[in-house]
Amino acid sequence: MSFSSILKKTEQYLLLTAEGSYSYADMLEFVDKAMAGIEKSGFRRVIVDISKVLGNIPDEERFNLGVYCSQFLTGPLSIALVYRENDINHLFEHVAWNEGVRVSVVGGLEQATTWLTTGKSSAVLPGS
Repeated sequence: MSFSSILKKTEQYLLLTAEGSYSYADMLEFVDKAMAGIEKSGFRRVIVDISKVLGNIPDEERFNLGVYCSQFLTGPLSIALVYRENDINHLFEHVAWNEGVRVSVVGGLEQATTWLTTGKSSAVLPGS
């Protein structure tokens, strides 16, 4: 895997961070590891911070990642995905929502924490 990941438990949520160079195969591997960590932790509120992953995620891969993640993300789980503000297009988010996953893509950790703890976001979310 060309990027590293860290899992950290807080009182309110599980924080997963990734850094390094983007590749679709590595992102799928990260998703698999993240899902295992989420399941093992028992947390229902999760922040995934990929804002330091270098490179852009093509739209087709954002779509595919939304579908892929929705296969694993079931039940009362809320995920805030932190990405670079200027690169957010909400495609992953829309696909995941359409597949029944409660997710918000935001531009910072503070926004992610706010969304997870209050359900409020400055982003326009599908279904809201």
